[in-house]
Amino acid sequence: MRARIRGFHVGLAFIALAGLAYRIWYVIREIGRIPLNGDAAYYQWQSNDIAHGLWFIDPGQYHWYGRITPSAGHPPVYILYLAAVSKLIGE
Repeated sequence: MRARIRGFHVGLAFIALAGLAYRIWYVIREIGRIPLNGDAAYYQWQSNDIAHGLWFIDPGQYHWYGRITPSAGHPPVYILYLAAVSKLIGE
C-alpha cells in the first residue's frame, strides 16, 4: 500500500514539474508578442510606476495625458507585490 502511495506522489510531482516547465517555456517564448490591454496593462503600468516612486496614481491618466491623479481602482497588496518584482527584475 505504501509503495502505491509513494508511486502516486512521484507521478504527481513529475506531472507538476512538467506543467511548470511548459509554462516557463511558453512565457519566455511569448515575451513581447502578446500586447497587454485592460487590467493586465493597468497592473503592469501601476506596478512599474510604484517601482519608480510614483505611488498609487492612475496609470492611464499618467501615461496618456501626463496627469498625476490618485487612484484606488485595484487592490493594493497585489500591485505592491508586482512593484517589488518589477523593482527586483526590471520591467
